[in-house]
Formats: sequence, C-alpha cells, structure tokens
Amino acid sequence: MYATILQQDEQEYRELVASLLAPDSDGKDTDERWLMPRENPFFVGKLPPAGLVGDVALLKALRPYIAQHLHLATGRDTSFWRLGEGYEPFAAAFRAVSRDLKRRQKGEEVPTPPVPEIAVKGKPTFGWQELLEYWIRDCPRHPRTVREMQTLVQSLSQFLRGKLPADMSKQDVTAWLRHERDSRGNSGKTLEKKGTLMGALFSVAVKDELLPSNPFTGFDYKRLALKIGVQSESGREPFSLAQLQTLFSAEGLFAQSKGNGGGGYYARVWIPLLGLFTGARLDELGRLTVDDVQREPVPHFRIRRAKNSESLRSVPLHPQLIEHGFLDYVEAIQAAGHSRLWPLLRSRGALHTDSEMIGRWFNRYVHERLGFPRTVVFHSLRHTFKDLCRNAGIVSDVHHQLTGHASGSVGDRYGEGYSLEVLQTEISKIRLPFTVPRPEPYIPDQSAAPQRRAT
Repeated sequence: MYATILQQDEQEYRELVASLLAPDSDGKDTDERWLMPRENPFFVGKLPPAGLVGDVALLKALRPYIAQHLHLATGRDTSFWRLGEGYEPFAAAFRAVSRDLKRRQKGEEVPTPPVPEIAVKGKPTFGWQELLEYWIRDCPRHPRTVREMQTLVQSLSQFLRGKLPADMSKQDVTAWLRHERDSRGNSGKTLEKKGTLMGALFSVAVKDELLPSNPFTGFDYKRLALKIGVQSESGREPFSLAQLQTLFSAEGLFAQSKGNGGGGYYARVWIPLLGLFTGARLDELGRLTVDDVQREPVPHFRIRRAKNSESLRSVPLHPQLIEHGFLDYVEAIQAAGHSRLWPLLRSRGALHTDSEMIGRWFNRYVHERLGFPRTVVFHSLRHTFKDLCRNAGIVSDVHHQLTGHASGSVGDRYGEGYSLEVLQTEISKIRLPFTVPRPEPYIPDQSAAPQRRAT
C-alpha cells in the first residue's frame, strides 16, 4: 500500500505538469497552480498521536482505501471490512506514507518504490447445489419452504445457463423475473415473493462470507413491475358490505354444516369470524391452541408463532365474539380432551400447513359458490378489519398493534405498547351494520356437521 499511494501521488503530479504544458492550455491560473503544493487524496495532514487511539483514528479516516486493498487481496466485499486485530500493518504503512508525502510537499525527493503485484483472489466457485444445501443446513426449515426453494434454484440455475451464484448480477435478477412472468404468468406479488425467497438463500452465504454479494439485496420490485408491465400490488381487496352480509349469513358460511372440508364446521365458521373481528392472519388463527386463549386481564388470545417478531402479540376478543359463544366453544373443546382449537384442521402432508386447508376451502367457496371476484380471498378479511378500524376512529398505531404491523416510527418501538385493556376498549368500537348468526355449540365427536336449530 505504501508503494501504491506514492505511485499514485507521482502519477497525479505528472498529469498536473502535462496539463500545464499541453498545447491547448489557456494558461489561466498557471502561476498559482505551480505554486500550489502537490495534493493527494491520501494525505491526512497532521498525524494523530502514536498509539492505539491515534492508529484507529487514522484507519477510520482511510477505511475506504483499506477496504479497496482488502477486496483486491481477498475478493471480499468492502462491507466486510472491520477494524480488528489486523490493523497494525495498515497503521504503520499509512503513517509512513503520510510522513513521506509531507516530505515531498516540502520539496524533498522521495523515490517511489516498485509496486508489488497482488495476487487477486478469484470469485468463489460455490455452485447452486452447494448453496442450496448450505441454506438447508443453516437452520430448521419447513418442508414446504425447502420444496419451494428447490424449485426456484432449479429454475434460476437453468435460466442462467452455467453461471455460478457469485457471477449473478441485478441485471440477471431482472431477466429471470421477466422470464418467470412470461413463462408462468406470475403476478407482481408472486415475482416479489420469489425474489425475496432467493434473496434469503443468498443472504445466508453472504453473511458467512461464502459469496461476495447478494444480487437480490435492495432490488426494486415496484420498478420491475413498471418496467415489465405487471402490477406490483397483491390485487387483494377488502370485502364490500354486501359481500360480508352474504358471507356471514344463515344461508352463507353458517349453512355449510356438512363434511370435514376446511377442517369441519367449527373451523369453517369460527376462523373467518376471528379474521373479521381481529384481523389476524390465516396461519396465526389456524395454529391456535386451547392454552392460547386467556380470560385475564381481558378475554384475548396469544399469537406465539408468526411471520416475524412484530407479529407476536396478544389480541383482545371483540365483544361480539364473546356474545356468540367463542369462549364457550374453547371450554367445550378443552373438556373434550383437545389441545388444538380446530381438531379436524390437519393437512395431509408435510409440505402444507394445517391452515391451508381452511384457506383453500374458503377461497373456493367464495369464488365458486358465492360468485365473488378473485380479488377477494381469506386475507381480504384482514384488509376489511383495517377499514373497520379506520371507520371506527381507531388510531393507526392501535390497529397496527392489533394486526401485528410494524410501525414506521422509531419512537413507537420504545415500550411495550398499549395494554390489553386499552386494546379491548378500542376494538369494541367496531360495529357491523348487520346481524351475524350465532354458531352452533360444539358437540363432541360431531364436530363436522351439527344440526341447525329450528328458527
């Protein structure tokens, strides 16, 4: 590094002289320029005092240049540079070059030593299969997630035709996602999901320094959607009032009492009701156990497994859920010896979650039986709940906490948030302008098809 900096200083001085002697030079400010000391971007002025503090201060000021040399020597991204035990040789080199640059500024002749050749480390030869296997070993993965990742890795590696992970660029990301759109008809939301999943694959290897960079980091999916002509939004809409009245009617969900599809009658009725009155996600509701439902300090349920840390929360029960017998249902399930709230909600394989059963049943029901558009699905209940909160005058940070949405304010991250008592008071403000039928009480061993009471 010492030789490189002196060489660059000498080259800059030669270029300055050449520019002054060039035939097309207009000669402006020539005298002033000749009188100016030779400048160098690596000159640090007055040296800091010797010792640890001085060396670290010097290195911090010159960190970008050090990182550049580290990248040449190791092939690693500059972001991996950290001041640590190896700072001493860098400090010594920069102290020496700072001293000799000052000597040159005073007019002393300081020869430039030959620059040693640096053996540049080549790019990692980490292959796609090794990358996939490393990601799988990193931490426990759900079988379905592994299956999805395997499919994406196969698609991406085949599309890139021999390129290794280390060779992939953001241009490759755009080209691959465009190919997925053209060949599979993927929506903007699906393309973003695929890119996010592949980014997680690269992220593990980059953090452990097996790959130099992650081409999916910071990728602009909204810009991609505009560029390739797809909508970036999910396309999900909240239910209209008329749709809600049809769905939550005696002729709607409550009439679907036959068969075990979607986890049986009680799952098919109570899970959508909970989604409407709490805004919880489908998988959050499908995972609930008897122990997750608590009565103190106010009736609520706990979400202990969710998509991210912000989503772990306690949600108070809306008064209408209590009036309609949800706590009675929980007690009956517990008395029957069940630990899960939905005993019949079980997937048929390891590649699917239990809650997918009710999700598929619900979406098929509203699209095929009720004739609702494809833009409304189970997740639309979450959108509907957010609108119900807004229309009830519930402030955004309250309904963010209810639904497990992260707030954009740094200040909101301090403290534990609103108490359950406050949340229950707020959620009680939600009113529906129509009457929702009361679900049938739980009957042990007949959870699939209770008989409707005569009305």
